[in-house]
Amino acid sequence: MKRGVLIILAAVSMLTCGEDTPTTTPEPARSVGPLTWNEAVSLNNRAVALMDQQEIPKATRLFEELTERAPEAPEGWVNLGIALLNSQKNAAAEKEQAFARCQACLERAMTMIPNDAHPPYSLE
Repeated sequence: MKRGVLIILAAVSMLTCGEDTPTTTPEPARSVGPLTWNEAVSLNNRAVALMDQQEIPKATRLFEELTERAPEAPEGWVNLGIALLNSQKNAAAEKEQAFARCQACLERAMTMIPNDAHPPYSLE
């Protein structure tokens, strides 16, 4: 019985092999500055993963790269601000500088995505 079912399945698959099956065309990659949308998302995700691993300096560098190469992507600015907040385990002068940069990043993000709660929440 099992052999008969396998033969039928093989015959059906052979018959449908040559048929044109409808396919969906992939959505074209959106361009975000010199990065494609997918590249920007990938860079952001790698940096977020580093943040999760407490690799704050490495994550900060990737977020800085993201904001340089895709300045119109608000996620980069929000996440850079958060990374700078998390990097405040330095000397007092470095903390003040990091906080000033953080505030500037989050304020820029707020102008880009005014209805998003993440940037103002991160400032408080």
